[in-house]
Amino acid sequence: MNQRSYENYAKVGLKFWEEKLGRETSLDKLNPQWIESVKSAYALTVEQATVDRKLEVLRAMFNWAIEGNLIPGPSPMKGIKLFKPNNELVRYLSNDEYGALLEAAGHERWHVRPVIELAANTALRKQNVLRLRWDECDFNTGVIRVTKTKSKRTVTIPMTDAALNVLNRIRDKTGRYEHVFCHLEGPQEGQPIGDMKKSWIHTKGGRHQSAIPLSRSSPLVRFATRDERSQP
Repeated sequence: MNQRSYENYAKVGLKFWEEKLGRETSLDKLNPQWIESVKSAYALTVEQATVDRKLEVLRAMFNWAIEGNLIPGPSPMKGIKLFKPNNELVRYLSNDEYGALLEAAGHERWHVRPVIELAANTALRKQNVLRLRWDECDFNTGVIRVTKTKSKRTVTIPMTDAALNVLNRIRDKTGRYEHVFCHLEGPQEGQPIGDMKKSWIHTKGGRHQSAIPLSRSSPLVRFATRDERSQP
């Protein structure tokens, strides 16, 4: 764990439990019932994800102490379940917003706009788009066959005219490589682009007014239905 991660995560979590326990409390005196009571009470004041982070620190602390023979096992964290909330960010785009997004993406690195377009017209996850290979694009039958998916199943997707147009546009650029979206020069030439964490799309008059990080949503681009757009 690097210093920044320690300061932002483990150190804060350890301080939390030190305040709850007190410095004089022996770790081998703790029990699951007490931990569950702290967990339930804390969840009334903060987000469940915050509670989970504190519990993960406590679990790691007990594991370390038991492995080092500092306290006897088993860990009182055994049987303590995390909340595991779904914190996925869902961002629906209207047609106008999508148009503005593509316009702004055209000013970013070469792959940003076609990645967005392909994601929007195939519903593929971000990593599936970035890892897409040319041999998975069957232009004869007009389908894309993704073999490495999150569900570990091969997925066959018909190529829409828009998706076909995107692939044809970048074929001359990366067609000689294995991957559709790859580095074009340098020591990583030909290797797939790993992520888009540094790509931010700014759609309105300034970097601080409307910025969308392209590494947050999965699938990468989603559209609101007509009914959803009419809702307040």
